[in-house]
Amino acid sequence: MAERLIIVGASTRAAAQSAVRGGFRAWCIDQFGDQDLRACAEHVEVVDDWPQGILSIIPQIPPGTLVITGALENAPSILARLRERLPFAGCDVDSMRALRDPHNLQQILEQAGLDALQVSLREPAVGRPANEPSVRWLEKPLKSAAGFRIRFHEPASTDESTRPDDRNLPPRSYFQQFVEGDSISGLFLSSGEDCQLVGLTRQLIGLDEAGCSGFRYCGSIGPLAPGDLSPRAFELARRIGSTLAEATGCRGLFGCDFLWDSDDESLHVCEVNPRYSASAEVLEPAGRVPLMSLHLNACRGQLPDSVNEPAADAEYHGKLICFAKRSFRANLLKSLPPEIRIADLPSEDSEIAVGHPVCTVLAKGDSESSARAALFKAAAEIHRLT
Repeated sequence: MAERLIIVGASTRAAAQSAVRGGFRAWCIDQFGDQDLRACAEHVEVVDDWPQGILSIIPQIPPGTLVITGALENAPSILARLRERLPFAGCDVDSMRALRDPHNLQQILEQAGLDALQVSLREPAVGRPANEPSVRWLEKPLKSAAGFRIRFHEPASTDESTRPDDRNLPPRSYFQQFVEGDSISGLFLSSGEDCQLVGLTRQLIGLDEAGCSGFRYCGSIGPLAPGDLSPRAFELARRIGSTLAEATGCRGLFGCDFLWDSDDESLHVCEVNPRYSASAEVLEPAGRVPLMSLHLNACRGQLPDSVNEPAADAEYHGKLICFAKRSFRANLLKSLPPEIRIADLPSEDSEIAVGHPVCTVLAKGDSESSARAALFKAAAEIHRLT
């Protein structure tokens, strides 16, 4: 009988579909329980009180191998409870902690001679070089995911009685230096010793076409080819992935969010996601092996000879998460034209509130721009209909 994977995450649909394509059974704990997840999974448990509600489900979990998706790395105590019950395919506790610690990540990169964004747990002090007017800072949650609650930092008063040095940042947050650049994501595969770049994708952030704003993640397009970015970007991405794997011993798939500065050809690491990440879905069609299969093998110390890089004429795949611009009932989505491909399809009786995710649009094209245009056209129809 096929091996069962216990897949846990806020949205497990893409990982579950990859698992099924790889010959596994998928038993999922998920926040939404969308129709297409239920169609492919052996079983789905929906958790409304996320993520604390996972704890009440643990006694019901059958034997299997644990795999996580976003953003269970931000709930280490719950992950620890799951790992007490199940063998885990992923980064060990120390590796995950090392990759998610902003200061530690900065030190690893600096020691390797790579670009590292400056970070601080305290409000940057006025008058220091790092805080010159031309430099901006972001305030980010320590337990961040998908761009939630990231905002630009507004410098505090310079009055002597409220000096920045005397104030701590609100708990569970930190400052990160902001740099201009293109939002890129890299997906890597590590055996704990060796590391391969699976591919780079363009991240779609805060787009009005998706119904969101700010730093909210809303999709990906890829795989990017050397013609889409300077070869230097691919070279740096490989170095960064290998450096992180060597320094932390992380295993399996992990993602890095980058900012690519094309002017000086520098690649800045924003954060690391030590698990199956959102961009995997648009990279998987470029290869011949489902990424969940590669993830399991890598966690067991086996890497392929090489991860397939896209051919020059390879198709570009895209995903765009649409967020509701007004409240509506999900049965309206039944009226969408059949040529629009959607995933993460909510149950028909669901009430979708303003600002909540509606579904994910999937599209492809012969170029990055044509894939993007197809995504936006489909999203416009969804917003018109709802």
